[in-house]
Amino acid sequence: MLTWVGIEIYLNLDGLILSHYTPEVGIQEIFHENGTGESLAKRNSAYIVQTTSMAANNQNKSHQKNTLQIPPPQQQFPVLSNYRKEKDDGSWLTVKDNFLNLSLYSIFWDNRTELNKGPFLRVLAISRSDNNVSRNDEPPYVLTCYVSCEPEGGVHEVQVDASQSVLIYNPRFMVHVAYERHVFACQLWHAPCHAPHRAVVLISPSSNTSAPELLNETNSLMVEYPAQLGEVALLDVGVCVSPLYGTLNPYRLIEWLEMLRLLGVDKIVMYNHSVDETTSQVLRNYGERGLVELRQIGQEGVLPLLPSDAFRADVYTLGPVALSDCMYRHMFEFQWMAVLDLDEVILPRQHRTYRDLLRKLEESSSAKKQQQQLTGFKFIHVDFVLDPVLRPNPDVEVPWQMTMSRFRQRLSVQPSTFHVKSIINPRYCTAMHYHVCRGYIPNAVKSRPVSIEYAMDCHYRSKLCPEYAHDFGDCQKALGFTVMITDNISLPFREQLRQQIVTQLEIFHLENIA
Repeated sequence: MLTWVGIEIYLNLDGLILSHYTPEVGIQEIFHENGTGESLAKRNSAYIVQTTSMAANNQNKSHQKNTLQIPPPQQQFPVLSNYRKEKDDGSWLTVKDNFLNLSLYSIFWDNRTELNKGPFLRVLAISRSDNNVSRNDEPPYVLTCYVSCEPEGGVHEVQVDASQSVLIYNPRFMVHVAYERHVFACQLWHAPCHAPHRAVVLISPSSNTSAPELLNETNSLMVEYPAQLGEVALLDVGVCVSPLYGTLNPYRLIEWLEMLRLLGVDKIVMYNHSVDETTSQVLRNYGERGLVELRQIGQEGVLPLLPSDAFRADVYTLGPVALSDCMYRHMFEFQWMAVLDLDEVILPRQHRTYRDLLRKLEESSSAKKQQQQLTGFKFIHVDFVLDPVLRPNPDVEVPWQMTMSRFRQRLSVQPSTFHVKSIINPRYCTAMHYHVCRGYIPNAVKSRPVSIEYAMDCHYRSKLCPEYAHDFGDCQKALGFTVMITDNISLPFREQLRQQIVTQLEIFHLENIA
């Protein structure tokens, strides 16, 4: 029997601005024995920190994990494996009215014990307002989440904690388009809803709109239930990747995949928007061997984009939705989750695997010592020089198939232009952006910045200088760097990486290393 649960969410248009941290923070608040801790938000005194032993992955690795215990809810929750289904056709559900277009990608059941008001349905969506509404304006509409449940009946009213919904900011090059990326939180704590089955978020000019008579495949999305602790092997590190599109360099792709394998990554989750057939073949092959999980995102006509920037804006807009989908889908499977693009990798300077690096950072952090729930770590973004305008000086002794070892000149780090990439504990985050977690569970401590003495996000962009910069001086002025530095951070991985690349190039019948 199907049931309706009506939940009102008032859409908050206050944007979140990606913050840059100062060089003082980047240097002083790094993982040394005398580091100071970030204050714990005193929002829920009922939490008790407890250290528990977690089962490891198939190689019988052992882990220690901080978990939070809260009083159990009064109602019984479903045996989740009985309801688990997945969709992977890249489809979106679009809901339109005279004011707002809302496209829904996925909906997840979120029953983390760390939540003090759960469980929630997390609705991953993109909206576009066709009326120019300022971010400071009060929204003139209400969003309502309707849920069909099994096996209960009746209509239920539930309290809504709108503060649990997350609005992910717009990129600067899309300020002319009123797009927003959302993770809506539909709270089910007080609802006698045993197992949400389908759901939809609808737009209304008032809160009195009647509910749909039935939820089906044409007007709602299936609720997805992530695999829980104990149902899957706990993996050390997973990587989530922004949507892929266009023709990719297979040599760069293979090198990137093999470097992550060398660093101890257990699984890489990738979202295909519109890649070429060669790339698809490479990723399918890695998928068959268990390293890559390839999912589909994006369909033509999903977003009403402006013709001048339609393709780039489409892919960029979908990014945080894909990364948040990856986070919810694997939040009980990944001990740590890195967010990367195909032309960058976080390289440790003193360790050979992410597992060893993260153990060191975690042990050294003041949050760990104070038994706080640390969301993760932020790694400074550094550009390595491949752009011909900057006259790169590659190491000609290194095969051209090995970009990371061949190009070892990088730009000096400029505090005013800091960007970061993150490795997070997905159980402490509620919305993921390209760079950092944008929403947190109660009492979680935000990610800590990491000194480049430990590791850094190494970016290998073929095109670094802006279009108007035609010579070295113009590009240097545009990018704001002072000097180029030779950095051998990739060299300790070179020989093992070379062996792995040779093996893969043979598999794919590509020109091999001489």
